Amino acid sequence: MIDPFEQTPAEKEEYVLDMIKRHYSYPQIMKACHVSPNDISRIKKEHGIIENNTSNKASKISKETQALKMFGEGKGLFQAATELDIDADDVFVIYQKFQRLRNNELFISMYEHVKGNFQPFVHLFDLMNDLGMTPRYVGQLAALGTRIPYLGNIYSNLCRDVQILESQRQNLLFHQNCAQNQLEQFKASLEFYHKECEMKRNELDYLDSEINSRKAVIENLDNDDKYVSVKEAAKKETKLVMQNNQVILAVSLTATLEAIRRYPNNQMLISDIVTSEYYSPTPYHKPWLESHTPELLQLMQTVQNEMAEQITKMVISGIQEKK
Repeated sequence: MIDPFEQTPAEKEEYVLDMIKRHYSYPQIMKACHVSPNDISRIKKEHGIIENNTSNKASKISKETQALKMFGEGKGLFQAATELDIDADDVFVIYQKFQRLRNNELFISMYEHVKGNFQPFVHLFDLMNDLGMTPRYVGQLAALGTRIPYLGNIYSNLCRDVQILESQRQNLLFHQNCAQNQLEQFKASLEFYHKECEMKRNELDYLDSEINSRKAVIENLDNDDKYVSVKEAAKKETKLVMQNNQVILAVSLTATLEAIRRYPNNQMLISDIVTSEYYSPTPYHKPWLESHTPELLQLMQTVQNEMAEQITKMVISGIQEKK
């Protein structure tokens, strides 16, 4: 017996050929060399080893009968070939005859169609039974399998559409976030302006109340005897002041000087008039009057205001001294 893991194929074939020449049986060669009946038959054919036809035919007929009997007992091809030392091709022929004898022409035709290669079909049959599938269901799956390329294209298109929609979704989310931020800003602005409006409304309410209170005070003063007496006294004092020419001249001069002192524009006006080459002591000299009319009007208004303030102070002081 040889070790199949240490011998090369060539060495194993030489060992098989040697056992064939020494007339060992198939089972003995298979056991010693770890080869199949097909390998032994191939080696015999390659080396031109042919047995005696007459003895072989007689042996063949006898072994064929034994093989048919073994097949009828439910034994397999491999067991018949090894026990009866029959060539692999011969045992297949005997098995076909056995099936024909049993009227299994369909099996024979199928066997010849697949050239004896039943292993894939057996594997498929076992897989179908394990999954609880029927032949009709397997046929439907096979029909669907022809549509796999078409379904693959549909799947690719759907994947592309999903990517486009996802991109659009991200874009919409971005715009939504921007709109949300703007909305928050608008809300904050509205809140701010609402508070401002409340403040202004409160201020208006306060001013309205102040106006009403001042109106009430004025109405009370108009109806008050003391106010009326003070008002009459102020009128008298004002008349006295206006009738005193020296006082009026003093007030006019003081108001003019005060207006010039307090407002720089008036100082520049007086300087310009004094240094002007067109200056004339005559008050109707038009050149400098026409060129300084707005400033002179402003100065007159300022002087009037100053005179009103000073006269008012004098009137009030006179009333207080009399009381």
